[in-house]
Amino acid sequence: MEIEANGKKYEVIREFAEIKTASARLKNGKIVVKLPIAADANTQFKLYATLLRRVVKALKENRLGFDTLSFADGQKLSPLGIEFVINVERSTSSVSRVTLNKNVVLVKLAKGLPQEVENSQITSLAIKVISHALQDKVAARVAEINALYFGSKLGKVRIRNNVSKWGSYSTKTKNINLDFKLLFVPSWVMDYVIVHELAHSKVSNHSNAFWQLVASAMPKYKDAKKWLRKHEGIISAQICAGKNFLDDKTTANVIKSINSE
Repeated sequence: MEIEANGKKYEVIREFAEIKTASARLKNGKIVVKLPIAADANTQFKLYATLLRRVVKALKENRLGFDTLSFADGQKLSPLGIEFVINVERSTSSVSRVTLNKNVVLVKLAKGLPQEVENSQITSLAIKVISHALQDKVAARVAEINALYFGSKLGKVRIRNNVSKWGSYSTKTKNINLDFKLLFVPSWVMDYVIVHELAHSKVSNHSNAFWQLVASAMPKYKDAKKWLRKHEGIISAQICAGKNFLDDKTTANVIKSINSE
């Protein structure tokens, strides 16, 4: 199956796994929808249709998903305030590869790739290696917040190319996935997403109990929600321009002081 958004066609791949929460993301230019294998057919269909609508809406509005990010040779990025530069070479290999030397991302493209595929691979490979390089820093922040407010047993913390969510929590693996673009937002906004996903380690839904738990850890969490809604349509453009929002001090709502208010 294929869908079209903004003049581009995307192949849709449906996968079934032993998960409780359905998800959708872009991977190598394809939309991958993961559905809980234990759910009945009717529930699976509803989840699939809902996620697909969200994906199409996100693509049309140029928000979320790494396909709205398009990196090229010489691209400069500053996630977490750390500058990286992307260098691109074309090789004779049949497989594209990426390496990181200090803060230089070297993408060696496979031979004979169409321009659109080249752009997609430069972007996805750069995101992959930068995410891996910064994963420990993000995981340390998650561990700090978890220790302060939740005390949950966690799995892995991963930085992913989400298409319709800023983050997700798996009740089965206890893994937390965070969107790549969060590396470019103010720390207090990333903290909110982390708090949100950690709260799911205690409450799986978005009931009043869930939001009370979020508020107990981060009283001004609504400021962060508003910030994400306001900026979600321009974050990708800022990233591609080599910028970030890390100096946005609109709300000094960092975790270390959130309970002092």
